[in-house]
Amino acid sequence: EESDESYAVALQAQEAYTEASASKGFTFLPANPQYGQRRRTFDDTAFEAANAVEIKRGEPFTDRKSTFQAFAAKVSNQGQ
Repeated sequence: EESDESYAVALQAQEAYTEASASKGFTFLPANPQYGQRRRTFDDTAFEAANAVEIKRGEPFTDRKSTFQAFAAKVSNQGQ
């Protein structure tokens, strides 16, 4: 059953790659869709300079065995 699920994920990724090859758009497939994330498809306008955002990164820190790092981006409109 797990291999069927892995195969389905790989097939979705291949389909997304094929779609992206045809245009400059792309599809985001969440790693864990059971947590409410959904598949998102972006078209050519996603690559326009007006939609660019600066992503700030914090310094990573380690607590016991886990390493954490913060990311932030200021978004000025929904298109970004």
